[in-house]
Amino acid sequence: MRVVIDTSELLRMAAGGSSSHLLMRWHDRKFELLMSLATLTELRTVLSRPAIQKYVAPPVGDEFLTLLEQRATLVQPDLTAPTCRDPRDSSLIATAVGGQAEFLVTADSDLLDDPTLAATLAERGVKVLRAAEFLEKTN
Repeated sequence: MRVVIDTSELLRMAAGGSSSHLLMRWHDRKFELLMSLATLTELRTVLSRPAIQKYVAPPVGDEFLTLLEQRATLVQPDLTAPTCRDPRDSSLIATAVGGQAEFLVTADSDLLDDPTLAATLAERGVKVLRAAEFLEKTN
């Protein structure tokens, strides 16, 4: 399974470490994690914020970023991909479409609660799911 995971869920993976089911499924190679350079850069920026470092200490964040750089598959975003009501999510959508992801895992209501976007992405083979829903598919 080819999967794009949004930044907030990636942060939960980093913070959860070995207790993160999503991280463990990725370690067990239950899915291929797709990322773009933009997603990796955004995550690096977010991990450098003091408010986030309360939950993800810098050494843990650095180790997680190194793991992503080594194991995630970098893909080229498709700039013709649909957009959503929050323009900040467009890069994530473009990454999913460009990487021919089967799933986009998120907790973002702008991505989850837009039926038009969901239908448009489904036409391109991408299903938007919450982490718990996605984890059910990786059993």
